[in-house]
Amino acid sequence: MYGYELSTEIISNITSKIIKKANEWQSRPLEPIYPIIFMDATVLKIRVDRVVKNIAVYIMLGITLEGKKEIIGIWIGENETSKYWLTVLNDIQKLFEVCIMERQKSKCVWSDLFMGYV
Repeated sequence: MYGYELSTEIISNITSKIIKKANEWQSRPLEPIYPIIFMDATVLKIRVDRVVKNIAVYIMLGITLEGKKEIIGIWIGENETSKYWLTVLNDIQKLFEVCIMERQKSKCVWSDLFMGYV
């Protein structure tokens, strides 16, 4: 790209390191409580087989009790739909249930009290 070439070996090495880091991040323990969670999706354009298409990237950001922002999860779907949002919420509920069972001190509370606030 842009006159610079990389060997397939270098690309494979970079990819394997990124995948390793991504897997570590995905399996990290979550905080027991996120007082506030923001959920949103954004549409990105990607090139697949020389064709540009849209994908939806769903992001869940939590605020810890210390006020630190933390990405709880990232999901990728073909487009933004209520059906896929349900999949995201079910996935995150399973993640929190695992954390709850491991810690035996946290509880999940789902609320839309902040609906409409930016």
